[in-house]
Amino acid sequence: TLRCPGITPHYIAPLYSHRSGIHRQLPVEKDIDIAFAGNLNHAAHVQRGRLLEKVAALLDCYKVVIASELPVEEYTALFSRARIVFNHCLRGEMNLRCFEAMACGALLFVEAENLEVPDWVRDREDAVFYREENLVELLHDYLARPKEITRIAGNGVALSERLAGEMRL
Repeated sequence: TLRCPGITPHYIAPLYSHRSGIHRQLPVEKDIDIAFAGNLNHAAHVQRGRLLEKVAALLDCYKVVIASELPVEEYTALFSRARIVFNHCLRGEMNLRCFEAMACGALLFVEAENLEVPDWVRDREDAVFYREENLVELLHDYLARPKEITRIAGNGVALSERLAGEMRL
């Protein structure tokens, strides 16, 4: 009702930010290939649910963890252990998971159609932007190139430090 055709909001800074003292790289082994933690209500997140099914189907090839309602310490540990964190934002915003995944040193996979992420994050430099039709192919491709995951995830960590709430204040 409140949307105006042809008008997309643009912000001078992302609306969200991770909590730097909590969401950070922990000194743990990267022993999870793909992780997701968040709302698993497929009725509210129809497209995310469909994409998570594709991610879960990779269990035969990779270590995949899909979780919900984790305490913050376990959430941080999960993302610190993950090589890749899958994300699909509900409203096309740069949501908290974007910041948290990058801050924890994981390679962020986020939907290419996102309205806000491209304003702050560079595709294949700070994160990887996927489409439904190429998600599985990109996951296979990047998991076969661990040095590329490390490079992009490192850029993501640096970006998350620059975009941290305390830096923007």
